Amino acid sequence: MADHYFNRGSVPTLGGSDVGFQFIQVRPVATAVGHDPRLGETSGGNRVGSPRNRCRGHRHTAAREIVDAEAAFGWLGSDLLLTATKLRWLQAPQAAPPAGYYYPELIAHSAVVTNFREIFDDHIGAHILAFVLAFARGLHIFIPQQFRREWKKSPSESGDVVHLPEATALIVGVGGIGSEAARLLSAFGVTVLGTDARRTTAPDGVAELHRPEALDQLLPRADFVILTVPHTPASPVPRWMSTNRSRCRATIDCGRCRTFC
Repeated sequence: MADHYFNRGSVPTLGGSDVGFQFIQVRPVATAVGHDPRLGETSGGNRVGSPRNRCRGHRHTAAREIVDAEAAFGWLGSDLLLTATKLRWLQAPQAAPPAGYYYPELIAHSAVVTNFREIFDDHIGAHILAFVLAFARGLHIFIPQQFRREWKKSPSESGDVVHLPEATALIVGVGGIGSEAARLLSAFGVTVLGTDARRTTAPDGVAELHRPEALDQLLPRADFVILTVPHTPASPVPRWMSTNRSRCRATIDCGRCRTFC
């Protein structure tokens, strides 16, 4: 592994006592480009060391430091996992780690793996709404025309405009981001359909919640299709172009590109 940082210190618990720990951050060689300067700052009485190496030759250092680490942040390959004899917690570096992050040995390990789920709900929910508003008003057509100094009227009075109170959006993946997008869209009068593998009740703003298996039946009803799901072996990757989407004005992918193409 390329960059690693480790920290020995104590963490206050709810009961007031301190728990000693060792923490290590591990990154794959392919993504080790720079680091967060805040890692060198003191926080909560604990000093997090700055990165001291950036090349493949220091892989053994990460293996040495993780031997008695109880917590780790980043990518942990199977070779390092074998040496992590005290590991109890692994924090994934993304909300939805890409395919390959989880592997059989890690899945079977007793350590708890957590991610950054739901920390970007408001930002990405607003980003999705911005795209829907732009496509609904035809800005993807009119703005390029304006740059070309082409002042063309729409072939029909409302041909390039979607009236949102009469529109339907299908959100594939109604987790934190999908739920926030549904709330914002419903405030504009959009009828929101959702599919989700985990939810059993529709959150605020979702008119209909379905299992992922209903996707093919829901796609023809959608003016906008919004993807928020991560790429997993169960992701509905190849079906988009084979399903009738003649009504769809735009597909907005805020998940992983391989869930669409």
